[in-house]
Amino acid sequence: MPIRIKDLLEQISSDTEKVVAQTRSRFNNAVRQMLRQETGLRLARSKDTEDDEKETHAIRVFVEAGVPVELQNLQLEDDKWLAILIAPWRTQLEKLQASSLDVRSNLLGSLPKELVCEGQFAGIGLKLNDAASFADHLLKIAAQFDLVKELHAIDDDILGQYRWSHKNDQTSASTHLYWGVIGLVARSLGVSVEGLTVKVLAHELAHAYTHLGADIDGHRWDNSDFKNTERAVKEGLAQYYTQQLLVRLRNRMPEAEQAYSELLKHQPDDYRVQEKWIKEGATPEHIRLAMVRFRRGRKKTLDEFQILLNQAKESLGKKSKQSSMFEDEE
Repeated sequence: MPIRIKDLLEQISSDTEKVVAQTRSRFNNAVRQMLRQETGLRLARSKDTEDDEKETHAIRVFVEAGVPVELQNLQLEDDKWLAILIAPWRTQLEKLQASSLDVRSNLLGSLPKELVCEGQFAGIGLKLNDAASFADHLLKIAAQFDLVKELHAIDDDILGQYRWSHKNDQTSASTHLYWGVIGLVARSLGVSVEGLTVKVLAHELAHAYTHLGADIDGHRWDNSDFKNTERAVKEGLAQYYTQQLLVRLRNRMPEAEQAYSELLKHQPDDYRVQEKWIKEGATPEHIRLAMVRFRRGRKKTLDEFQILLNQAKESLGKKSKQSSMFEDEE
Protein backbone atom coordinates (compact mmCIF):
# COMPACT_ATOMS: atom_id res chain seq x y z
CA MET A 1 0.00 0.00 0.00
CA PRO A 2 1.51 3.38 -1.01
CA ILE A 3 2.67 5.75 1.72
CA ARG A 4 1.18 9.24 1.67
CA ILE A 5 3.16 12.27 2.77
CA LYS A 6 0.09 13.24 4.81
CA ASP A 7 0.48 10.04 6.82
CA LEU A 8 4.15 10.77 7.54
CA LEU A 9 3.31 14.29 8.66
CA GLU A 10 0.66 12.99 11.03
CA GLN A 11 3.42 11.10 12.85
CA ILE A 12 5.19 14.36 13.68
CA SER A 13 4.51 15.47 17.25
CA SER A 14 2.18 18.45 17.56
CA ASP A 15 4.75 19.91 19.97
CA THR A 16 6.87 20.60 16.89
CA GLU A 17 4.62 23.54 16.02
CA LYS A 18 5.38 25.13 19.39
CA VAL A 19 9.11 24.56 18.96
CA VAL A 20 9.10 26.14 15.49
CA ALA A 21 7.03 29.12 16.68
CA GLN A 22 9.25 29.73 19.71
CA THR A 23 12.40 29.49 17.61
CA ARG A 24 10.97 31.95 15.11
CA SER A 25 10.20 34.43 17.88
CA ARG A 26 13.62 34.00 19.44
CA PHE A 27 15.64 34.59 16.25
CA ASN A 28 13.35 36.72 14.07
CA ASN A 29 14.81 40.12 15.00
CA ALA A 30 18.40 38.89 15.09
CA VAL A 31 18.12 37.42 11.59
CA ARG A 32 16.62 40.63 10.22
CA GLN A 33 19.31 42.77 11.77
CA MET A 34 22.06 40.57 10.36
CA LEU A 35 20.46 40.61 6.92
CA ARG A 36 20.45 44.40 6.95
CA GLN A 37 24.11 44.37 7.90
CA GLU A 38 25.24 41.67 5.49
CA THR A 39 23.31 42.81 2.42
CA GLY A 40 23.50 46.55 3.02
CA LEU A 41 19.81 46.60 2.03
CA ARG A 42 16.96 48.05 4.05
CA LEU A 43 13.24 47.54 4.20
CA ALA A 44 12.87 50.68 6.32
CA ARG A 45 11.19 53.80 4.96
CA SER A 46 13.76 56.08 6.56
CA LYS A 47 17.48 55.46 6.36
CA ASP A 48 17.75 56.84 9.90
CA THR A 49 15.91 53.94 11.50
CA GLU A 50 16.72 50.30 12.14
CA ASP A 51 13.36 49.68 13.80
CA ASP A 52 11.51 46.65 12.39
CA GLU A 53 8.22 48.32 13.28
CA LYS A 54 8.95 51.11 10.80
CA GLU A 55 9.74 48.90 7.82
CA THR A 56 8.12 49.94 4.56
CA HIS A 57 7.60 46.29 3.71
CA ALA A 58 6.63 44.59 6.97
CA ILE A 59 7.54 40.97 6.26
CA ARG A 60 5.50 38.86 8.65
CA VAL A 61 6.56 35.30 9.40
CA PHE A 62 3.77 32.73 9.71
CA VAL A 63 4.07 29.22 11.13
CA GLU A 64 1.74 26.85 9.30
CA ALA A 65 0.91 23.17 9.32
CA GLY A 66 0.31 23.18 5.59
CA VAL A 67 2.47 21.78 2.83
CA PRO A 68 2.79 22.85 -0.81
CA VAL A 69 -0.21 21.73 -2.86
CA GLU A 70 2.00 19.49 -4.99
CA LEU A 71 2.93 17.45 -1.93
CA GLN A 72 -0.48 17.09 -0.33
CA ASN A 73 -1.45 13.98 -2.28
CA LEU A 74 2.05 12.68 -3.00
CA GLN A 75 2.30 8.93 -2.54
CA LEU A 76 5.48 6.89 -2.15
CA GLU A 77 5.81 3.23 -3.04
CA ASP A 78 5.39 0.96 -0.03
CA ASP A 79 8.85 -0.57 -0.56
CA LYS A 80 10.26 2.77 0.59
CA TRP A 81 8.71 2.67 4.06
CA LEU A 82 11.63 0.79 5.66
CA ALA A 83 14.18 3.32 4.40
CA ILE A 84 11.99 6.17 5.67
CA LEU A 85 11.63 4.43 9.05
CA ILE A 86 15.39 3.93 9.42
CA ALA A 87 16.52 7.34 8.15
CA PRO A 88 16.10 9.24 11.47
CA TRP A 89 18.37 6.66 13.12
CA ARG A 90 21.22 7.09 10.64
CA THR A 91 23.50 8.97 13.03
CA GLN A 92 22.97 6.49 15.85
CA LEU A 93 23.54 3.55 13.50
CA GLU A 94 26.78 5.06 12.24
CA LYS A 95 27.95 5.46 15.84
CA LEU A 96 26.88 1.90 16.68
CA GLN A 97 28.80 0.50 13.73
CA ALA A 98 31.96 2.46 14.50
CA SER A 99 31.91 1.92 18.27
CA SER A 100 31.22 -1.83 18.00
CA LEU A 101 34.22 -2.32 15.75
CA ASP A 102 36.37 -0.02 17.90
CA VAL A 103 35.55 -1.89 21.12
CA ARG A 104 36.18 -5.24 19.48
CA SER A 105 39.50 -4.19 17.94
CA ASN A 106 40.97 -1.98 20.65
CA LEU A 107 39.41 -2.91 23.98
CA LEU A 108 38.66 -6.63 24.10
CA GLY A 109 42.30 -7.63 23.72
CA SER A 110 43.21 -5.61 26.79
CA LEU A 111 40.59 -7.18 29.05
CA PRO A 112 41.10 -10.33 31.16
CA LYS A 113 40.31 -13.49 29.19
CA GLU A 114 37.95 -14.77 31.86
CA LEU A 115 35.81 -11.67 31.32
CA VAL A 116 35.41 -11.96 27.55
CA CYS A 117 35.89 -15.67 26.93
CA GLU A 118 33.90 -17.26 29.75
CA GLY A 119 30.49 -16.93 31.33
CA GLN A 120 27.69 -14.76 30.03
CA PHE A 121 29.99 -12.65 27.83
CA ALA A 122 31.70 -15.51 26.05
CA GLY A 123 31.80 -14.76 22.36
CA ILE A 124 31.22 -11.05 22.88
CA GLY A 125 33.61 -10.29 20.04
CA LEU A 126 31.33 -12.06 17.57
CA LYS A 127 28.31 -10.28 18.99
CA LEU A 128 29.99 -6.93 18.48
CA ASN A 129 30.70 -7.98 14.90
CA ASP A 130 27.03 -8.83 14.50
CA ALA A 131 26.00 -5.43 15.88
CA ALA A 132 28.30 -3.65 13.43
CA SER A 133 27.04 -5.78 10.54
CA PHE A 134 23.41 -5.15 11.49
CA ALA A 135 24.02 -1.40 11.64
CA ASP A 136 25.74 -1.52 8.26
CA HIS A 137 22.81 -3.44 6.78
CA LEU A 138 20.27 -0.90 8.03
CA LEU A 139 22.39 2.01 6.76
CA LYS A 140 22.45 0.46 3.29
CA ILE A 141 18.66 0.17 3.33
CA ALA A 142 18.32 3.81 4.41
CA ALA A 143 20.64 4.89 1.59
CA GLN A 144 18.33 3.35 -1.01
CA PHE A 145 15.83 6.20 -0.73
CA ASP A 146 16.38 9.91 -0.14
CA LEU A 147 13.10 11.35 1.16
CA VAL A 148 14.32 14.96 1.24
CA LYS A 149 15.64 14.81 -2.31
CA GLU A 150 12.40 13.19 -3.44
CA LEU A 151 10.35 16.00 -1.89
CA HIS A 152 12.56 18.66 -3.48
CA ALA A 153 12.04 17.05 -6.87
CA ILE A 154 8.31 17.71 -6.52
CA ASP A 155 8.48 21.23 -5.07
CA ASP A 156 11.44 23.32 -3.91
CA ASP A 157 9.39 25.20 -1.31
CA ILE A 158 8.91 22.22 0.96
CA LEU A 159 10.12 23.73 4.25
CA GLY A 160 9.00 27.30 3.85
CA GLN A 161 8.01 29.88 1.30
CA TYR A 162 8.48 33.55 0.50
CA ARG A 163 5.30 34.99 -1.01
CA TRP A 164 4.74 38.40 -2.52
CA SER A 165 2.13 40.22 -4.59
CA HIS A 166 1.76 43.66 -6.17
CA LYS A 167 -1.62 45.39 -6.17
CA ASN A 168 -2.63 49.05 -6.40
CA ASP A 169 1.01 50.12 -6.67
CA GLN A 170 1.82 48.38 -3.39
CA THR A 171 4.01 45.32 -2.92
CA SER A 172 3.18 43.10 0.04
CA ALA A 173 5.14 40.07 1.15
CA SER A 174 5.26 37.41 3.83
CA THR A 175 7.21 34.29 4.73
CA HIS A 176 5.74 30.95 5.79
CA LEU A 177 7.34 28.14 7.79
CA TYR A 178 5.79 24.67 7.41
CA TRP A 179 6.27 23.16 10.84
CA GLY A 180 5.13 19.65 9.89
CA VAL A 181 7.59 19.33 7.01
CA ILE A 182 10.34 20.93 9.10
CA GLY A 183 9.75 18.24 11.73
CA LEU A 184 9.71 15.46 9.12
CA VAL A 185 12.87 16.64 7.36
CA ALA A 186 14.70 17.32 10.63
CA ARG A 187 13.97 13.76 11.71
CA SER A 188 15.08 12.36 8.34
CA LEU A 189 18.34 14.33 8.39
CA GLY A 190 19.07 13.70 12.05
CA VAL A 191 19.21 17.42 12.91
CA SER A 192 17.34 19.48 15.49
CA VAL A 193 14.01 21.13 14.74
CA GLU A 194 15.34 24.38 16.22
CA GLY A 195 18.40 24.36 13.98
CA LEU A 196 16.43 23.64 10.83
CA THR A 197 13.86 26.30 11.74
CA VAL A 198 16.55 28.98 12.00
CA LYS A 199 17.98 27.88 8.66
CA VAL A 200 14.59 28.10 6.94
CA LEU A 201 13.75 31.41 8.63
CA ALA A 202 17.02 32.95 7.45
CA HIS A 203 16.59 31.61 3.92
CA GLU A 204 13.06 32.91 3.42
CA LEU A 205 13.82 36.31 4.95
CA ALA A 206 16.93 36.51 2.74
CA HIS A 207 14.58 36.24 -0.26
CA ALA A 208 12.58 39.16 1.13
CA TYR A 209 15.60 41.37 1.73
CA THR A 210 17.29 40.68 -1.61
CA HIS A 211 13.97 41.38 -3.37
CA LEU A 212 12.45 44.31 -1.48
CA GLY A 213 15.46 45.70 0.35
CA ALA A 214 16.59 49.12 -0.89
CA ASP A 215 20.24 49.98 -1.51
CA ILE A 216 21.77 53.27 -0.40
CA ASP A 217 20.22 55.07 -3.38
CA GLY A 218 16.76 53.62 -2.76
CA HIS A 219 16.85 51.08 -5.60
CA ARG A 220 15.02 47.78 -5.12
CA TRP A 221 14.74 44.68 -7.29
CA ASP A 222 12.04 45.37 -9.87
CA ASN A 223 9.13 42.98 -9.29
CA SER A 224 8.91 41.75 -12.87
CA ASP A 225 12.68 41.28 -12.99
CA PHE A 226 12.64 39.35 -9.72
CA LYS A 227 9.85 37.12 -11.00
CA ASN A 228 11.63 36.38 -14.28
CA THR A 229 15.16 35.97 -12.93
CA GLU A 230 16.60 32.46 -13.08
CA ARG A 231 15.91 30.55 -9.89
CA ALA A 232 19.59 29.77 -9.42
CA VAL A 233 20.39 33.46 -8.87
CA LYS A 234 17.60 33.98 -6.33
CA GLU A 235 18.31 30.76 -4.45
CA GLY A 236 22.06 31.28 -4.64
CA LEU A 237 21.78 34.70 -3.01
CA ALA A 238 19.38 33.43 -0.34
CA GLN A 239 21.66 30.48 0.39
CA TYR A 240 24.76 32.65 0.50
CA TYR A 241 23.32 35.08 3.02
CA THR A 242 21.80 32.23 5.02
CA GLN A 243 25.21 30.65 5.36
CA GLN A 244 26.77 33.97 6.36
CA LEU A 245 24.18 34.45 9.10
CA LEU A 246 24.47 30.94 10.46
CA VAL A 247 28.22 31.36 10.86
CA ARG A 248 27.54 34.47 12.94
CA LEU A 249 24.94 32.57 14.97
CA ARG A 250 27.31 29.67 15.61
CA ASN A 251 27.67 30.41 19.32
CA ARG A 252 23.94 30.88 19.92
CA MET A 253 22.61 28.12 17.66
CA PRO A 254 25.30 25.76 16.32
CA GLU A 255 22.61 23.31 15.23
CA ALA A 256 21.49 25.73 12.50
CA GLU A 257 24.81 25.51 10.68
CA GLN A 258 24.68 21.73 10.94
CA ALA A 259 21.14 21.73 9.52
CA TYR A 260 22.28 23.90 6.61
CA SER A 261 25.15 21.52 5.79
CA GLU A 262 23.06 18.36 6.07
CA LEU A 263 20.17 19.75 4.04
CA LEU A 264 22.51 21.03 1.32
CA LYS A 265 23.57 17.46 0.54
CA HIS A 266 20.02 16.69 -0.60
CA GLN A 267 19.11 19.92 -2.40
CA PRO A 268 19.11 20.54 -6.17
CA ASP A 269 21.80 22.45 -8.04
CA ASP A 270 20.02 25.81 -7.83
CA TYR A 271 20.64 25.76 -4.08
CA ARG A 272 24.35 25.08 -4.46
CA VAL A 273 25.63 27.83 -6.78
CA GLN A 274 26.89 29.85 -3.80
CA GLU A 275 29.44 27.10 -3.15
CA LYS A 276 31.07 27.90 -6.48
CA TRP A 277 31.12 31.62 -5.67
CA ILE A 278 32.82 30.98 -2.33
CA LYS A 279 35.25 28.44 -3.76
CA GLU A 280 36.34 30.97 -6.37
CA GLY A 281 37.13 33.53 -3.68
CA ALA A 282 34.04 35.74 -3.60
CA THR A 283 33.76 37.80 -0.42
CA PRO A 284 30.62 39.38 1.08
CA GLU A 285 31.51 42.71 -0.56
CA HIS A 286 31.93 41.04 -3.95
CA ILE A 287 28.53 39.35 -3.66
CA ARG A 288 26.83 42.53 -2.49
CA LEU A 289 28.27 44.67 -5.31
CA ALA A 290 27.35 42.06 -7.93
CA MET A 291 23.82 41.81 -6.51
CA VAL A 292 23.28 45.58 -6.53
CA ARG A 293 24.55 45.87 -10.11
CA PHE A 294 22.48 42.85 -11.17
CA ARG A 295 19.29 44.39 -9.80
CA ARG A 296 19.96 47.84 -11.21
CA GLY A 297 21.02 46.45 -14.57
CA ARG A 298 17.81 44.41 -14.80
CA LYS A 299 19.75 41.23 -15.49
CA LYS A 300 18.07 37.85 -15.24
CA THR A 301 20.49 34.96 -15.76
CA LEU A 302 23.10 33.17 -13.68
CA ASP A 303 25.69 33.78 -16.38
CA GLU A 304 25.05 37.52 -16.15
CA PHE A 305 25.43 37.42 -12.38
CA GLN A 306 28.72 35.55 -12.74
CA ILE A 307 30.04 38.23 -15.09
CA LEU A 308 29.11 40.95 -12.60
CA LEU A 309 30.69 38.95 -9.78
CA ASN A 310 33.95 38.67 -11.71
CA GLN A 311 33.85 42.41 -12.34
CA ALA A 312 33.25 43.05 -8.64
CA LYS A 313 36.35 41.03 -7.78
CA GLU A 314 38.40 43.12 -10.19
CA SER A 315 36.97 46.35 -8.82
CA LEU A 316 37.40 45.53 -5.14
CA GLY A 317 40.26 43.06 -5.28
CA LYS A 318 40.41 39.67 -3.62
CA LYS A 319 40.71 39.17 0.11
CA SER A 320 42.79 36.32 1.43
CA LYS A 321 40.02 35.11 3.71
CA GLN A 322 36.35 34.42 3.07
CA SER A 323 34.42 35.81 6.02
CA SER A 324 31.39 37.74 7.09
CA MET A 325 31.58 41.51 7.15
CA PHE A 326 30.81 41.26 10.87
CA GLU A 327 32.12 39.26 13.79
CA ASP A 328 30.38 36.15 15.11
CA GLU A 329 27.51 36.87 17.49
CA GLU A 330 28.14 36.08 21.11
